[in-house]
Amino acid sequence: TRRSSDLLENDPKINKLKQKLNEILPNSKGEKVIIFSEYRDTVEYLYKNLVEKFRVLAVSNDVSKSLYNEILANFDASIDKTKQKDDYDILIVTDKFSEGYNLNRAAHIVNFDIPWNPVRVIQRVGRINRIGQFVFSQLYIYNFFPTLIGESETNIRQIAENKMFMIHKCLGEDSKIFSPDEEPTPSQLDRKSTRLNSSHRIR
Repeated sequence: TRRSSDLLENDPKINKLKQKLNEILPNSKGEKVIIFSEYRDTVEYLYKNLVEKFRVLAVSNDVSKSLYNEILANFDASIDKTKQKDDYDILIVTDKFSEGYNLNRAAHIVNFDIPWNPVRVIQRVGRINRIGQFVFSQLYIYNFFPTLIGESETNIRQIAENKMFMIHKCLGEDSKIFSPDEEPTPSQLDRKSTRLNSSHRIR
């Protein structure tokens, strides 16, 4: 069993995130990255691990007027081009930013953790997928799911995917958030409903 201090020194999840960012940013052509976490402590942890190598802005507390303007200047494509800046490539935030912010100078969303309520994930994607504000031809979603051990304890991935599947069934397709098979068929819906009900009984 690995000690917690060992994980902090060599965190495989952080290492994978750095690897992905190294793949994205050199070839991004100005596309920025938004990283979401449910937790303020995680936002601060990510910032400490990324700031030495990347141009990172992180928000874990209340947003002052000056910070708000800094975010808009670097990540909002709708503001006057004369007021736009390019000081940061990455914005790390909590779900406080999943509503009400236009961040569509980013083409990449990283869900560093997955909420129990998948509607939150849809709201996160909505920060860069803005109706009537076409900026990039393709948008990218990267999801960090729990390890097999973590998933066996929490069922977060299974529950979130099943709920997302049902949302698509009720409301129709918009974009695939978790996996390519989110377009439901009756047999898939019945199978996933059975799995979801079984997991609730076990828990």
